[in-house]
Amino acid sequence: MVRRLLGYLRYDTEEEKKLLEQIYSLSRLCYDFFLPNMKLIRKERRGSQATKKHDLPKTPYQRLLESPEISLEQKNRLGQIYQELKVVKLKAEINRLRNRL
Repeated sequence: MVRRLLGYLRYDTEEEKKLLEQIYSLSRLCYDFFLPNMKLIRKERRGSQATKKHDLPKTPYQRLLESPEISLEQKNRLGQIYQELKVVKLKAEINRLRNRL
């Protein structure tokens, strides 16, 4: 994810470090709240062939909301964060910071 986002250049200065921290925090929000992924449920081997069964695509945020291990207070706090986020503004801010980098 990091190389896809930032490439393979080396960043050494303190200013670059601060920009990288900002980019990471914004991209984490983007990936956790807006990009769905499929989780592997099971994998069966029959000889040399493997059959994989995946769950439906869901964002990490959706998986947390479905989890019984997370308290209602934490789910409400996550819901507030989600309501405040705008994916277009997040992407624009990430691109602005990447250009500064």
